[in-house]
Amino acid sequence: MEGVGTAFNNNMRLLFVIYLIIFLPWTLMSSFKTVRFVSNSEKAEGVIIDVTVSKDASVRNRKYYPIIKFKAGDGREYKFESGTGFNNNTYVAFDSVEVIYRKDRPEAAEINSFQVLWQMPLLLIIASSIGIAGLFSSGGERQKKAPGKDSELAFLEAAEIKKDKLL
Repeated sequence: MEGVGTAFNNNMRLLFVIYLIIFLPWTLMSSFKTVRFVSNSEKAEGVIIDVTVSKDASVRNRKYYPIIKFKAGDGREYKFESGTGFNNNTYVAFDSVEVIYRKDRPEAAEINSFQVLWQMPLLLIIASSIGIAGLFSSGGERQKKAPGKDSELAFLEAAEIKKDKLL
């Protein structure tokens, strides 16, 4: 018969396995996507032309999304809205920013900043690390059982020995 502690540990392990099944692929995809984007991109100077504010958020949860215009290596001008929203109005109209874009898709550009490019992969790496740490630490210390005896019998024998010592 399985003890309560062992059942709890097994359930915790299962929980962490499910957690990792969700977060690990997401982490890997997000990280590889960012690495591929950064390594295959060109840089240009851009200008903030506007900032949009998320419509459905309360004042406390409002997000600001800068809209940037830049000239790509092909000589054409492109405009895009950053995919990253900021809690405060970090960027204002006419600010200069460095833009990173793929030569074959300049319309899918992004602001070249650590926060914009690496925030999601880093959060996912932290979340996955928590899952991995939880998986390995959820084992706890296991009680050694005598061969051929179940845990209830071992407990009863230990209680009997302790009672004899007290008398």
